[in-house]
Amino acid sequence: MGLFDKLLKRMPGGPLSVANNLLTHYNKIKKNPLNLSEKEIFSELLRSRYVIFKTMSLSQIDEVLETSDNLVSITFDVLSAENPAAMQTPYFQDTFNDVCKFYRENSPIEYEKFKKSISKRNYQGG
Repeated sequence: MGLFDKLLKRMPGGPLSVANNLLTHYNKIKKNPLNLSEKEIFSELLRSRYVIFKTMSLSQIDEVLETSDNLVSITFDVLSAENPAAMQTPYFQDTFNDVCKFYRENSPIEYEKFKKSISKRNYQGG
């Protein structure tokens, strides 16, 4: 992979930039003394993000909240809305690997939740 490709992934809107931004805000919200549930944290995270970016409608946010139960999955949903090219061939495999590696290194707990979610979906045939 060339230097240019590496820079693109870290630029605003790139997969690693989005993952880092979401994880940073997730951790800030989680530290809030209100003791929010995971779904409430995800809701706050997405709603505050889309007040600024406007790339996802409120109904799309609600759909994400219904179907995603971990931060890694939400990262992929955000990338689909903000950077659709990163989620399509030929970039999807690199995006998937980069985001998984980011969470594996920076938030192993969220990465493990994602792995369990994928295993559960595969087992259920989803």
